[in-house]
Amino acid sequence: VSPDFITWMIGDEVTASEERAARLGLQWLYDYAISVGWPIAGDPITIYLDDDLGLAQILAEDDGTVEPGEIDVLLGFVRSTGGFAGDDVNYTRASNPGEPVQHGKTVNAIAHENLHTMLQRDLAGLNTTGHGDWSAPFWWTEGMAKLIENIVASNHGSPFTVRRRHLVEAAAVPRCDVPLTDLESTRAYDLTLCAYDVGALAVEFLGSTIGFQSLVNIYTERPEGWGWHQTFEQTFNLTLQDFYTQFTQHRQAGYPTVPHPRTRP
Repeated sequence: VSPDFITWMIGDEVTASEERAARLGLQWLYDYAISVGWPIAGDPITIYLDDDLGLAQILAEDDGTVEPGEIDVLLGFVRSTGGFAGDDVNYTRASNPGEPVQHGKTVNAIAHENLHTMLQRDLAGLNTTGHGDWSAPFWWTEGMAKLIENIVASNHGSPFTVRRRHLVEAAAVPRCDVPLTDLESTRAYDLTLCAYDVGALAVEFLGSTIGFQSLVNIYTERPEGWGWHQTFEQTFNLTLQDFYTQFTQHRQAGYPTVPHPRTRP
């Protein structure tokens, strides 16, 4: 059962099993948020589950999710990662007719995109594009969503240890062997994909030192008008440069396992 502030728009070609997977992914996300004490704003959101990329383009342009001239970049992300988050609409790409339905991917995409909206719009009063004074690094925005998406799914039987191993393997490929500063703002496709995986491990590392539940404080305790960098240092009592140094050491050590976030994120 979805929260009553959620409106679903399901494409004609979407199978019943994929729709069920999407609704489960959303419910698991909200169950997780409630379990760790995140406030639920309850602002209306419409979720589209559809295989029509033309519809995705119209929704993104109408919602202001994409900057002029960047629609092709956004659609590339939709094809590879499964969707996008907007202020009033979220779009998750369903399987194309004739393709095998990947329920796990649908669950992850729904959780990932709606987490963006939950954190930035509902908790911090920001737009989901990240434009403006907030200016969060790309590795943080996507890494946070990637990590929590994996924690949410792991709470329902998909082992987090396996998921984390995949993150480490993806982050260790040569093209991703770049400092976090190179992943702060990028539209280079390969580096963008790296930002998801390396970013997730960076957020995990921070969570292991401050407590996973406290990660959300950067959104809930943001003083009016403050940007991300200033809020990070104030909230976590840690300079960004010091964090980068600590994470580099963690990375050079091969991303050793940190206290498991599944039991008390």
